[in-house]
Amino acid sequence: MRVLCQYSLACLVALLLGGAAFADEPVSLTGRSPYFGAMTGTFAATRRGEDVDVSFTASFRDGTSWALQGTGRIRRGTLVCDLFPAVGISGAVAGEKKKKTHKLTIHRDGSRYWGSCSSKKGTTWFREALSMTAGDPAPDTTKGDSKARLKAAVRVLRRVDANGDGLISGRRYGNELDATKDPLARAVFEFVDYGNYTGQTSVYGPATRGDVQEGGLGLGYTTRPTHYTSNQVLHEDALDLGMRDLGRWLSSGPDDLPQQDLERVRAQAKAKGLLSGDATAQYRAIHEAAERLLDHIAKKTGEKERAKSKDGVRLTHAELIAGLDGKSLEALLAKTVIGDGAKEQWMDFFRRGLSYTRYDERKEERGLVGSMLQHYLLVIGKRAMQTSLVTKIRGHLPK
Repeated sequence: MRVLCQYSLACLVALLLGGAAFADEPVSLTGRSPYFGAMTGTFAATRRGEDVDVSFTASFRDGTSWALQGTGRIRRGTLVCDLFPAVGISGAVAGEKKKKTHKLTIHRDGSRYWGSCSSKKGTTWFREALSMTAGDPAPDTTKGDSKARLKAAVRVLRRVDANGDGLISGRRYGNELDATKDPLARAVFEFVDYGNYTGQTSVYGPATRGDVQEGGLGLGYTTRPTHYTSNQVLHEDALDLGMRDLGRWLSSGPDDLPQQDLERVRAQAKAKGLLSGDATAQYRAIHEAAERLLDHIAKKTGEKERAKSKDGVRLTHAELIAGLDGKSLEALLAKTVIGDGAKEQWMDFFRRGLSYTRYDERKEERGLVGSMLQHYLLVIGKRAMQTSLVTKIRGHLPK
């Protein structure tokens, strides 16, 4: 169960400063569960020596109600507490055995307080107490080593959540990202947003996270794979997952087949004078070329269907190459991936998906511009964009 909660600043201050004692008076909560809707509830904490007793209640519009309680400790300004069902549970979650269901964590960041309540179904963040205060300077992303600067960038992003709803919005309306001009924080936001770290994957595996088939059905109307970003709105879960992935990119980076093909394309394109600008611009140009190539495939496939009056007809590799400007970046990308006497290695990259599907895609798509090849081209384009974004982030970190 995920519930968006707003906590009293006074309660959190008393809780995390570790005073000798604080009141048992419950603090009113308001929030929302994606499962049960709007919520009202209470939160109370009582100091027992080194321990803190916590109680947490909530009720929802549909009549569901529940109560949690537990005992935690404060260490280095952070309260960590396992929560268990209290005596009574009713409504949609009735009948559950008494067991640990949630974990509450509250942190102190200067004069601000923020935290999370997590369960198997996800993590809820609350940051009403994290609103900006004049006496608490913003984190400096220009000092320290790479780890310190990235940590500061994340803190900057968490602080721009003006309404405390656990979402960092960079959309045109309700834009909270404009509250900071910090270049590293904004570069991190762009990387995590593009990665869509809470998106769904297809049977082809993790490389397809956030991808969908977009287009029309019927004679002459074909679909093509498209990557959806997080739409300029980041949840705390996405920010955490994205930062973990960014750490892997910065330490070693991927070295699988799509990344190898991407670097081959870039090297050949530079040698032919097809790329200009710095590395960030070059990778972005390859991404844009991959998108144009996928659009070209959809267009030419539709034309072939109409010419043959047959739905589901696919281009051959030779037809794809012949229909491209031989001096274009799109042609170089297609030739690099397909090659002369291609072994169609992208099928091995998607071997996980092949093991889960009913038909023998290897046989059906051999020599054709099928769904796997198109999705592989999309993956290369995505890698190009991600590499561009990581390169931009590296520019703000120590050499």
